[in-house]
Amino acid sequence: MNFNKKITTETIAIALGSIFITHKLYCKYKRYSNKHKIYINGDIDDNMYEHFMNQYSKINIEDDIEIHVKSHGGLLNCAYMISRVIQNHKAKTTSFIHEYAKSSGTVIALSCSKIMMTHTACISKIDPQIDDSNLYNGLALCESRIKDEINEPSQKLAEYYKFEYLQIYAENIVKTNREMILKILNKTYETDQVENIVRRLFDSQKAHGHLFFYEDVVDILNIELIN
Repeated sequence: MNFNKKITTETIAIALGSIFITHKLYCKYKRYSNKHKIYINGDIDDNMYEHFMNQYSKINIEDDIEIHVKSHGGLLNCAYMISRVIQNHKAKTTSFIHEYAKSSGTVIALSCSKIMMTHTACISKIDPQIDDSNLYNGLALCESRIKDEINEPSQKLAEYYKFEYLQIYAENIVKTNREMILKILNKTYETDQVENIVRRLFDSQKAHGHLFFYEDVVDILNIELIN
């Protein structure tokens, strides 16, 4: 009788152990299978935003996402729209940088809750730049304002006002872009982290194309090294 009880107890223990291990393996598989990958490979523009949304539309809002970024940058407005989608996602978001995510690519990476990058991968500064389209629009606006405000201005006076208006226009663009970037950072990082990120990646005197590697930003970002 005691022998039978011993066998029964051991059998139950083995069965429970098997169930526990099976459950752990299932949970691990479930977590892995629920991770979806989105690829941002190329210039960040309207086409890339559409490509991103096509990929995102196939993902459940409660599933983890890996955002694999490889980009030299692009339009901040498009990067901002992509970042807002990422930050409104309910589950965990992780950006992976195997080579480079520069400028607007860096902004998208910063919108994720965590960044994974290799030792040789890099990001760059996120200070906004005035591109050719901004400059063209600014010149057109300046010329229009000069015509409206000055009757038959001399060439010298027109050039002076054009410079003044264009400077104000550029300052407003930089201010607006800075506000967009701060909105993204404030949703992902704590206040003291945001201040350090802005100081190093936005306000520093380094050139816009300056590259930052893992060891340069590990102290200010939510970042881990890919082994």
